[in-house]
Amino acid sequence: MNAPEKLYAMILQNFPTERITTMQIANLVGLTRSVVSGYLSQLEKEGQVLKYSGRPVYWQIKPQKTAFDGLIGCHGSLNTCISHAIEAIVYPPRGLPMCIIGPEGSGKKTFARAVYDEAIRREVIANTVAFECINCFYYMDQEKPAQFLKDLNSKIEKVRSKKNDMSGYLAIYNIQFLSNIEQHHLFDIINKCQLSGPRFILTTVENSSDLSDMIHLVGAIQINFPCFNKRPLNERVEFVVRFLHHQAIKINRKILISPSKVVQLAGDNRITTISELNNKLQTVCAETFARSIGEGPLIIGKMKSNTISITNDLKESLDFSITRILELIPSVNELISQLIDSLKRGETITEQNFLTIRILRQVDTVLINDLLTSSSQSVQEIAIKNITRTYGITFPKEGSFWKTTFLSLAFSKICCDNLTIDKNMNVLREEIQKKYPRTLYVFDQFLSNLRIKEFQRPYYYISFFQLMSEVSKKIESIKYNAIILTHGESTATSIQHMVNTLCGNYLFEAFDMPVDISIREINVYVHKYLAQLPISKGTIVLFDMGSLKQMFSSIKKVSNHDLLVINNVSTAIALDVGLRVQRNESFKKITEASKKFGLTMGIQYYEGISDRDNIIVSCMSGVGLSSELKNLLDKTLSKPVKIIVLDYKRLNALLKNNDRTFFNNTKMILTTTDIKNDNGIENVNIYNVFDDKFTQNFRNILLSIGETSRSIDMLIEKLLRLFSIEGIKDRLQVLNPDVVIKEVQSIVSHYEKFYSVKFKPKLKLNLYMHMSLMIERTMMTRRDASKEMDKLALSEDEQAFFELSKNILRPIEVKLNLTVDDSEIILIYQLMHSQIL
Repeated sequence: MNAPEKLYAMILQNFPTERITTMQIANLVGLTRSVVSGYLSQLEKEGQVLKYSGRPVYWQIKPQKTAFDGLIGCHGSLNTCISHAIEAIVYPPRGLPMCIIGPEGSGKKTFARAVYDEAIRREVIANTVAFECINCFYYMDQEKPAQFLKDLNSKIEKVRSKKNDMSGYLAIYNIQFLSNIEQHHLFDIINKCQLSGPRFILTTVENSSDLSDMIHLVGAIQINFPCFNKRPLNERVEFVVRFLHHQAIKINRKILISPSKVVQLAGDNRITTISELNNKLQTVCAETFARSIGEGPLIIGKMKSNTISITNDLKESLDFSITRILELIPSVNELISQLIDSLKRGETITEQNFLTIRILRQVDTVLINDLLTSSSQSVQEIAIKNITRTYGITFPKEGSFWKTTFLSLAFSKICCDNLTIDKNMNVLREEIQKKYPRTLYVFDQFLSNLRIKEFQRPYYYISFFQLMSEVSKKIESIKYNAIILTHGESTATSIQHMVNTLCGNYLFEAFDMPVDISIREINVYVHKYLAQLPISKGTIVLFDMGSLKQMFSSIKKVSNHDLLVINNVSTAIALDVGLRVQRNESFKKITEASKKFGLTMGIQYYEGISDRDNIIVSCMSGVGLSSELKNLLDKTLSKPVKIIVLDYKRLNALLKNNDRTFFNNTKMILTTTDIKNDNGIENVNIYNVFDDKFTQNFRNILLSIGETSRSIDMLIEKLLRLFSIEGIKDRLQVLNPDVVIKEVQSIVSHYEKFYSVKFKPKLKLNLYMHMSLMIERTMMTRRDASKEMDKLALSEDEQAFFELSKNILRPIEVKLNLTVDDSEIILIYQLMHSQIL
């Protein structure tokens, strides 16, 4: 392999269809520009590459000629059809049957003949084999159905070759006219002929479920042919040119036509088939011929300075326009860099649009001005139908705006068709998304409705600034992502249309969902949407399907922002939310306002058990004690910590079925028993809070959430009182526990002050219990004075404690008319002596 051949192989591998410059090729192979230029010139002479003159010069691998090249749209609307046809032609060992499905008059017969020619070109079949056809239309009203099968077998024998692998093609047109029995016989024969017999091409205008089943049964390739009036305008223009060319040859006269007339004929949506267009043009030529005088050219339409000869001038002018645009490519690369810089500097979209318009003005559009007018109307209709009606966005009405928009799209398409994707194109989109995320989303929907595929889009973002310059500020003023999800074919989109239209802005995106869709499948749509709009103050979802908590948790996994999920959808709710979003109200205000629609509506705007710092209280003995603990905590703690009371079984279920994220704001769980959990949440058994170790842990947790030492001390004191009452209320027979505990607390407090100590909680609890029962016991039992203790037998510390206790206990003795026994005082001493000595 010599150097030019190696160069050709490198270009073929890296740029099989694109137009590229000499310098791009030089950079690819690592050679100098002059050397590469010499090799390319040699390849051009050999017919392997095409050269496009201009500044700079562009090169392209010369496409291999096929039998489909003569078909209008072979590189456009028929590209997929041709790919499927080639698959059917070359598939070993004898190809596959194919069924071409498309409207009447869309060119299916011409395509079928091209399939036969391509098979010969590829030497899949010999050029001597036959191409036969049967039109089922003529068997529609046959009194004898067997006639079709007789003729079919006759045609098969004509096409069948002695060498079975080289049999020809049998095209069977309009099989929709056959009866069900005849169709079944036909497909049975096709199935039997897979290894011997002709290759089959079927055509039909419809695709019923039965027919589709039979097509799949014989393994036929299905080719869906486009309707003529749905094909791109440039292809319809080419049909007009080709048919007028045929008429010019037929009458041996030159035909002149204005561009506006070409566009008018090509854009007539009343013409739905190719044959209709041919007949229309023949009629136009006949009328013009009848009015003509002399042997001069036929003039169709009004004479203008840009009137063209249909046989050559139009092609030359179109070639010139493409060349003119290609010469602007260096300016395009510079434009992309300027747009990126402008976006990074934070300039307005008006500045960026000015940069694009400056390039577009350099394109010569004199020839295609009428084409611009007609096509711009089509672009405007698409924008109104898919953007204005869906998202409430209104664009300028001036014709000049839409002409420039169409010109920018046409310019983008030529760049896309002829250039490789520069890395800066992807950078451009990234910068647009950073600054105009919502506007870019709307623009992407516009491109989708233009049927611009993802891989084709990079150069189309040049058009973004022209189309969206007037509306981006309004679109970007919305700081929330709002979504409507409902069952049904159009419920969500109908509400979306109503709210967005009334508000005049893109507030809601909507997704209509099948009845049997799962939450997981719904979330695929939501996640994909949110991924395109990363910047927002929060997300609001209105839906009528599935679990509120499931929906919330699933969305929260892909969103760091505030989230409000409303399990109810109506126009009234959506409009109220939409207006608040439009006014840019705070998320909290929107959340609070959404609660007004009634108790039947489920609302969740935080993930997990609570959106605030919280303490969970759950007692195995029931909600009574839990409620008392909640009231005590609410009244004592200084920080706004939320106290949540949960049933013990429910708490265990939540711990089992949720991870730490669900309890993200939970600081501790306060229970009356030990609970095992793997979520890393602090669990405090309230009965252990009076042990030193647990008391310190309890204190540390409360300090970590901002509580003061004073409020913690008060809380522990109240807990002591609460559990003292709980412990003695069933054991006291006469006295009121609440009254007794207050008196006992006062007594213990005097001891602490005298000895300047702070009794440990557990000791306090024991003292409260002991003294409460002691007081009632003393009241109910008369003591004999002779049983007074011999104080001389006491130690000095005990005597001192004895005298102090008499003074401290005196008020309760007077109040309740009782005398505390000396032995009871000694028991009190024994309880507290370790902390007072």
